[in-house]
Amino acid sequence: MKKAILTILCLCLTVSLFPQIDQQQAAIINVAVPVRVLDRGSFVDSVTIDDFELYENGILQKIDALYLVKDANAARKETAREFDPQFSRTFYFLYQLTDWDPNIADAIEYFFNDVFLPGDSLVIMTPERTFRLSPEAFAAKPKEATSKELIKILRKDILLGNSRYKSTVRSLRRIVGEIQSASGITSQSSQEDLSIGFSDPTLGLELLLPRYTNAIQEMDQLRFVDEQTFVSFAGSLKKQLNQKIVYLFYQREFRPEINPTILGAMMMKFQDKPHILGQLSDLFNLYRRDIRINVDTIKHAFSDSSILFNFIFCDKIIKTYSGIVMREQSEDIFQIFSEVAEATGGIVENSQNLSIGFKKAADISAYYYLLYYSPANYIKDGNFKSIEVKVKNQNYKINNRKGYFAR
Repeated sequence: MKKAILTILCLCLTVSLFPQIDQQQAAIINVAVPVRVLDRGSFVDSVTIDDFELYENGILQKIDALYLVKDANAARKETAREFDPQFSRTFYFLYQLTDWDPNIADAIEYFFNDVFLPGDSLVIMTPERTFRLSPEAFAAKPKEATSKELIKILRKDILLGNSRYKSTVRSLRRIVGEIQSASGITSQSSQEDLSIGFSDPTLGLELLLPRYTNAIQEMDQLRFVDEQTFVSFAGSLKKQLNQKIVYLFYQREFRPEINPTILGAMMMKFQDKPHILGQLSDLFNLYRRDIRINVDTIKHAFSDSSILFNFIFCDKIIKTYSGIVMREQSEDIFQIFSEVAEATGGIVENSQNLSIGFKKAADISAYYYLLYYSPANYIKDGNFKSIEVKVKNQNYKINNRKGYFAR
């Protein structure tokens, strides 16, 4: 998991090598706002420029242009001023998966058959590496051949890149079973026979509890989300003026822990062993997990760069083991990137079928309105300016980037 973050950093360095013109640095500031108008999940394509209301920091702004974009082409436009919007798209697929999911193949095939268009580019980030497929690369071979080759690469990289993570999970589960056996506290029959046969439980726990603590800390390090890496990633994409569509595929995580009932029984049993009791008590602090990054910082960075960020959360069924609690480890990631998706106008899909979630997000991403305005009384103060979009007299769901930095 940590290695996947490093690939994002490599991408940031690669993308920044391409010189781009940032339109928000021009003398006259023109802000582009992609907007998706949805009615019960379906895109509404009949909204006009006069139907929209756009507010910056709560102040109503004059909309200078509207482009209705369908499949990377302007299907309709209403302009008081002419602009030169870039409708070509670069897709970014970020895979944070602990296991290979066969539904990935269905999603990739759907992407090439129903989403990808001439002029589009694709950047893939696996736990092992980052690589870019340009329009020229796609044109060199049939879509079917490219799709099959990409599926093969993804499967290999996901399995190889997360081998250490999965090994740590297996080790942690084994240690939990050994702690239970060493303590002499039994529970219902387990799916696995985990016995190490310590005649002295104190000796066994003195050896096992530090190993347990180290394994939990190692697992957390492998999945650590670095705030600055994602901020740098967003900053590098801001230099690109085309449409930037990011999909983060994240698989639900579980961490093997000692069953609280058994942990309580162990603390009662070893009341006369202060060193053992102290190690057991420390586990409660070890289990406490805090969000270690500033969510607003990432939200503002992605919104400022006009990135459409979609979060595909892949649920999965987890095995159960006697005496072991498979504790949910996805709540921090889910909160962070759900908020990032909302701040950029993207969506969150939570499903056991990754392919279904991707198809829904891809279909919604294909259509949007592109609104342009020049902020009234613009001040280049470096502050984040909030953007709110409404449709007059309608109760539609509006997805749009939530602001930009005045820099």
